[in-house]
Amino acid sequence: PPQVDQERLAVALKRVTKDSQRRVKAAQAANARSVFITNLPFKAKEDEIRDWLGPAGDIKGLRLNRDKATTKALGYGHVQFASPEAAENAVKQCDKIELHGRVMRVAPISDEKFQFELPEEIKDDLRSLLKEAYEGKNIS
Repeated sequence: PPQVDQERLAVALKRVTKDSQRRVKAAQAANARSVFITNLPFKAKEDEIRDWLGPAGDIKGLRLNRDKATTKALGYGHVQFASPEAAENAVKQCDKIELHGRVMRVAPISDEKFQFELPEEIKDDLRSLLKEAYEGKNIS
């Protein structure tokens, strides 16, 4: 009978909704303990990354992203700490540290797009390069 189908549908919908809410909470909890790391030297080893971020707190997981075809490092990754406080410490203490001639960056994981601010001297260099490249050219 159609009545039984409606009851089953309601129960299934309730179960799916509850499971979905549980997954969202789990993802939020994991994100609170995680950071995004970027501008990594391509030759940086996992041990060096752990040494860099270790003082912030206990690292539970580290994933350095690699090109699927070549398996070469892409220069960014994700780190999961044991606690949200450790992730906050990593952002505060470990951001803008140099390794192999590159200034590595640490950002919290969030739904919003994160944009790093360039240092003023790099901005000035870029402006002068652009000015030099377009000087005397009609770019309208």
